[in-house]
Formats: sequence, C-alpha cells, structure tokens
Amino acid sequence: MTYEKLIEMVLAGRSTNATAKALGIPQKTFESYVKAIHFPPCSTTMLLARTAGVDLETAVKAVAKKEMEIKTKSEKVKIALDKLSVSFKTLLRGANVGGKRVPATA
Repeated sequence: MTYEKLIEMVLAGRSTNATAKALGIPQKTFESYVKAIHFPPCSTTMLLARTAGVDLETAVKAVAKKEMEIKTKSEKVKIALDKLSVSFKTLLRGANVGGKRVPATA
C-alpha cells in the first residue's frame, strides 16, 4: 500500500477539513499529512490505520516509505544546489577579476 492510498482511504470521499474534524486533528496539521509536507507521529498513524481499515504494520510501512522517498529527494536537491553554488561562486570570482565588481544577487 502506498501513502497516497492510505490517505485516500482515510479521506473516504470527504474533504480534508471534514476528515480532520472527524479524526480530531487540526485541519492544517491533517492537510500537511495529505500533502506529504509532514508525516504523522505513531499515535496518529494508528488512528489513520484504524480509520482506513488497514492493519497498523501496513500503515506504518506506507508512512515510512513515503517519508524516506521525500527525504531522499530533498537530499538530492540539496546536493545539486550545493554544486550550483560552488559553480556560481567560481563564475563570480572570474567576473570580478579586472577591478569590476559583480554583485552576487540581482
């Protein structure tokens, strides 16, 4: 089971707001779970599993897998940005040779 499927089963055709109210979770918090910005703690994962009608192990695996997927993507983006930063700084050093200063920001 995927994280998206778990959330879909929890929503059961209801709005995010209605589902959050039914679960007793703040709407903004539940919305961050739906958008995979944040992930539910263990106690909330238990509630989601019960609401979706799946066993706890399945729900925990779905949450953990999605969390690791997001973390891996974030790390790859950070590595790419770090490489670009080094390249940009090298370009600025080259542009600043000869007495003319080029600002780092536009």
